[in-house]
Amino acid sequence: MPALNLCFRVHIPYRLNEAGAHNGAATGYFNDAATAAIVNQLADECYLPANIILAKLIEQHQGKFKLAFSISGTAIELLHAHRPDVLVSFQQLVATGCVELLAETYYNSLSWLYSKKEFGYQVKKHAALITRVFGVEPHVLRNTELIYNNQLAVVAQEMGYKGILCEGLEKILRGRTPNQTYAAPGVGDFGLLLRNVSLSDDIAFRFDDPYWNEQPLTAGKYAGWIHSHTGACTINLFLDYETFGIHKKSATGISTAPRIISKP
Repeated sequence: MPALNLCFRVHIPYRLNEAGAHNGAATGYFNDAATAAIVNQLADECYLPANIILAKLIEQHQGKFKLAFSISGTAIELLHAHRPDVLVSFQQLVATGCVELLAETYYNSLSWLYSKKEFGYQVKKHAALITRVFGVEPHVLRNTELIYNNQLAVVAQEMGYKGILCEGLEKILRGRTPNQTYAAPGVGDFGLLLRNVSLSDDIAFRFDDPYWNEQPLTAGKYAGWIHSHTGACTINLFLDYETFGIHKKSATGISTAPRIISKP
């Protein structure tokens, strides 16, 4: 069986005022009440319930179940401000030694496309926050929306990272498998970890699609798909943590025992 890497993105942006800024004050751009409301919704419907499940799995499997999170700087800021209990639950998961945290741009920004200097500043700022809040140092980088080119691999290695998570696009792979670790030219021992698009999106998008011909998606069926990749080295699954409880409501069975979703 190939190694299976689970990685979840956690990002909460500040909500904007629909009317824009008032009197030119920068604080007028943001809607604090709307931001607090969405943080509470995410906390109650996704983060806390899902973190409880993960904590039980880590304990049940005695360290053999591991995963990773990519948590933006703004998500940490907002959890600290509005739901410190959730931040504590993430800290407790990391403290098990079974949860890795990825580096990323502090604001989940597109800075790599705008300014390499700004990109470097944001990644360093984010890494410092991760170390301060969780007591660990990230070793793998994830750029926003998995944007990648070979120049980014060079920059990431120069910053001390051991690898980067990228999108396993078929048009780039051209028939090669996404389930291997690749190397970028000119960076030596630096790994390109490719997201398995199909297997990730089976959960993130198709899990509750009544028109999908693979309904119902049970744990056994999904495990069979994983085991069928006999020649694979590593299967990387990457999806929004909000998939559990927000994008896919608990009534779909995604957070408990799957239920049959019949076609109309």
